[in-house]
Amino acid sequence: MVRWLYTTVAEELGRHRNIFGCPYAPCYFGEMQYGPQGEMTAATPDGRRFGEAVTPSFGGDQGRDREGLTALLHSAVSFDHTLASGGLTVNAALDPTLLATPEGTDKVIDLLLAYFFMGGMQAQFNGVSPAQLRAAQQDPDRHRGLLVRVAGFSGYFIQQIPAIQEQIIRRAENAGYLHDDLLESC
Repeated sequence: MVRWLYTTVAEELGRHRNIFGCPYAPCYFGEMQYGPQGEMTAATPDGRRFGEAVTPSFGGDQGRDREGLTALLHSAVSFDHTLASGGLTVNAALDPTLLATPEGTDKVIDLLLAYFFMGGMQAQFNGVSPAQLRAAQQDPDRHRGLLVRVAGFSGYFIQQIPAIQEQIIRRAENAGYLHDDLLESC
């Protein structure tokens, strides 16, 4: 059903032209609207509760991609990314320790190269621990410079609304699982 909907949206938008004569194209990233949209969206069957931010990217919502990072990226490229020429992103978090060794860094590079080779358009990662993010919530003045990848852009963590902060923290909490998955699968 999702593949049908994805293709139908792209085909329908492509039939219409903007003021410059170019076809419209879908984009799949939430920018800043995914927090406020979640405040008005009922709970969903995947476990997202009423009021929580909706998924800001094409990938599964953080903590619900239970098969790990490689499976998440593989699932994302099962759709033709060229049909989303307006933009498409997959958000994830990496355990900060993963990039602490040359071996871990090489595995991340290999994973990203494979993702793009298979047709992936964009991937965004944060490498901040859940403890750092919770500390920033507790004492924003001491963490004014903490930048995070939000959804299609980077922003100061403490300036994000609470729903978006929680969604970014869920990404980070899931990163330990993604760390193990990546080391075992590459």
